[in-house]
Amino acid sequence: MTKLNRFNGWVANVAFSCVVLGTIVETEADRGPVNEYIISCCSIAIILGCCAFFGHLFAGDLVGSPFEGLLSLIVCGLWCAAVAVIHNPMNDLAVEQTATYRIGVKNPNLYFFSWASFVSSAYVLTSLGQEYRVVNVDRTHRNIVRWYMLLVASIIVLGSSSKLKTKNEGLCDMNINELCRRTNYAVALGVIGAALAIIPIVLTHMGALITMVEGIIAFTSLVFYCVGVAAITNSKYGPANTIGNLYFASWAGFLLSVLLTFTCVKERFGPEEPDEETESQMGKSESKEGKGDVERQHVGEQVEEIQAEGKDDDE
Repeated sequence: MTKLNRFNGWVANVAFSCVVLGTIVETEADRGPVNEYIISCCSIAIILGCCAFFGHLFAGDLVGSPFEGLLSLIVCGLWCAAVAVIHNPMNDLAVEQTATYRIGVKNPNLYFFSWASFVSSAYVLTSLGQEYRVVNVDRTHRNIVRWYMLLVASIIVLGSSSKLKTKNEGLCDMNINELCRRTNYAVALGVIGAALAIIPIVLTHMGALITMVEGIIAFTSLVFYCVGVAAITNSKYGPANTIGNLYFASWAGFLLSVLLTFTCVKERFGPEEPDEETESQMGKSESKEGKGDVERQHVGEQVEEIQAEGKDDDE
């Protein structure tokens, strides 16, 4: 895998942070402590991102240095906190509660670009981790990233559904029994999905994960998420029938479960794919065989010439 391009990551993070900053400044709501906090996070992230940006252009010593690592760690930490605040329905910024007791997107720019800022900051931090061999992409299990993504999706499902119940205290006491049951299932899905994802992650880092166990866990997750997307995103009774974190996280968990299941089935029952070392050895042996054929052909031509010269002498 090629090294991640941190320069593009810094540029994207600064651009996305500027969009979030402009959006939060233009909000019509009174500027309270929450808004001031988001503005501060965006401003600091933009300043640090610009430092890294100009460092890549004019100061080669900064690239890959501990100072750049510190910058990326601070920016990623700021956006971890900012995303949690922006997407908290209690703060009424990016998401809001609808009249049907659901939580949907209120401000699309704030919603999507805050997530984009967080992802780009994590991209930069991962790139530095790869360079310092904290994250060795070439030697990690092929599914480990997908399991981590499933873990994140399950945590978002858990957090969003829990916030829905917290914001609507007494939800299950109302005459909305179907919505209550499906919200409870979303909470359980988040817990079960996170627990299932942690098992292969731990086993992978211990070097004890086998394909059969991984396949059983992936299929179990797929079953739960199949029921989940049908129950949670249902247009009439589901708590995620509007576009929001719960909607996207539910479908992300389902798609990741499908991908993990089919990957495990392919590894278990499909033909074995040669690794890089095997392919290189095969290439070397083929090149040696090719050289041997050329040499044998050359020797044969020389023998034929000698035999032809002998015939001429006899004549």
